[in-house]
Amino acid sequence: MPYDALVMASIANEIAASVGARVTKVYQPHAADVVLHLRGRGVGRTLLLSCAPDSARVHFVSSGGENPKFPPTFCMLLRKYLEGSRLVAVRQPPYERLLFLVFEGRGEMGENRPVTLVAEIMGRRSNILLLDGAGRILDAARRAPAGANPAREVLPGAPYVAPPRKQGTSPSALTADMVARWLRQNPAKPVEELLLENVTGIGPALSRHVCILAGLDGPRRGDTGNEAPEALVLTLRSAFGLDPKQAGQSPVVYFSGPAVLDYYCFHLAQHSGLRYESFSSMSEALDRYFARKLEEERFAALSRALRSAVKRGLERASSRLASQRRDLEEGMRADLYRLYGELLTVRSSEVPRGATVARLPNYYADGAPEVSIPLDPALDALQNARAYFKKYAKAKVAREEAERRLGTTEAEIAYLEQVGETIEHAGSIPALEEIRDELCDGGYMPADAPARGAGAAGGRGEMPRTVSASRPLSLRSSDGYEIVVGRNNKQNDSLTRSARPEDVWLHARGTPGAHVILRHPGDAGKPPIGWPPEGALLEAAALAAHYSKARGNTKVQVDYTFARHVWKPRRARPGMVLYDHEKTLVVRPDSRVTECTPR
Repeated sequence: MPYDALVMASIANEIAASVGARVTKVYQPHAADVVLHLRGRGVGRTLLLSCAPDSARVHFVSSGGENPKFPPTFCMLLRKYLEGSRLVAVRQPPYERLLFLVFEGRGEMGENRPVTLVAEIMGRRSNILLLDGAGRILDAARRAPAGANPAREVLPGAPYVAPPRKQGTSPSALTADMVARWLRQNPAKPVEELLLENVTGIGPALSRHVCILAGLDGPRRGDTGNEAPEALVLTLRSAFGLDPKQAGQSPVVYFSGPAVLDYYCFHLAQHSGLRYESFSSMSEALDRYFARKLEEERFAALSRALRSAVKRGLERASSRLASQRRDLEEGMRADLYRLYGELLTVRSSEVPRGATVARLPNYYADGAPEVSIPLDPALDALQNARAYFKKYAKAKVAREEAERRLGTTEAEIAYLEQVGETIEHAGSIPALEEIRDELCDGGYMPADAPARGAGAAGGRGEMPRTVSASRPLSLRSSDGYEIVVGRNNKQNDSLTRSARPEDVWLHARGTPGAHVILRHPGDAGKPPIGWPPEGALLEAAALAAHYSKARGNTKVQVDYTFARHVWKPRRARPGMVLYDHEKTLVVRPDSRVTECTPR
């Protein structure tokens, strides 16, 4: 991650502006996160310290997440020492990802009691520690006995020892001779790797950036040729000449499509072609990046959980369907058992006792072909006939039950396939949460086992529930008519209920997909001649094809009918409807319709 010494320096400068502020509240929304509320000069700010392995960082946030009802032990200790204390100093060792926040409070006897909150932003080895005035550890978010961490012990009472420093040259001590020697000794190694190995305080993002600026963004082989080592060094030193204290003047967040990709405290050369947003402070950039990243992770985690639930449901239903089809095949022999019983009853006198097979003509078929009937030799013909009639009665009941259960299972599979399709087109967390509620109500997911994802402030934990409900996708056709697309079964049912009789309802034929409504623009009543217009109808049909399982096909059949011909049967599953008076269009799936504000 690009949270390196330069980013840390920018954050340290921002926090230094709050020196003198008092800590009014401390809480720990997740095991890896600590949130401090600072207030000074009438201004309150929220500071997040996170040691989450994949998102360790320190910065001010707009929202610190939820305050747990039962605070962890480390949080209780922080409250004891920090609440009511004042921030008196902020220190960052040069070119290190360490931050020391010194607070001064009052002890039980009214004496000054200095403590230091340490943030070690070291990727997977990140930690948050509280030290007393003598530099001893009071506690840490992550304890580590000497046996688990040979480099140092992280336990209450142990003296604080900083993480081992990387061996190398600091940017301020870098010389031309050093860089020239590295290039000569490692002609085939990319220069950005040489910098990471030999220069402290530099991360992959900054190393890549300075190499591109110097024209060294590739592997080097042999001599430098016309590029004299001195010129290379001058270029590198020019890039390294960035003053860490000024690095936070133009922080940016980069995007790849709608997803966040990267951030830094100034523009990075390797991202020159990407869309970006600029911010007035490093904290604002980090808050934006991690809030968006959190939302993306929550969306992905919930989507995976829903897909998994649907997959399990389909596997169980498919297994059940195979068993029911076998039962149905057995049940289909009922008519044969009845035939055997009737033939044995009519020709019982021709069947000797003790026979194992009776060969009798079948008078019910043209030409009366001979039928071989297996017999129980211990029974006479009439007893065998009665046995076959019993088999017939049992098989008939089994067939009727199998047909009923088979229809129910086939409907369940169609429903789950429809749910799976709505997951693919859900465009927001609220839309996924509605699908989760639907699956929980159907027994496909346990209601007390929410999907896991990033917590509100960046640590790991249960995903908080989104309050707002999702809305169908509202679009505008080329000729100005409103087209509404349901992206989950709750929205599909809502569209069916709210549609006026003259609205046009569309759905991809014979495949799971969204319900699409082409809204009639006028007052309720009989549609005018020429409704629906061909252009809007074709665009709505293309949307119905796109938001269906058949979207990968070049041509898709789409049924359409007036909404008055669509109804939901009693006790039907969510999103399942019946319709008639339909017509069918063949269209190419397409989503290129101008989006408007959802209703």
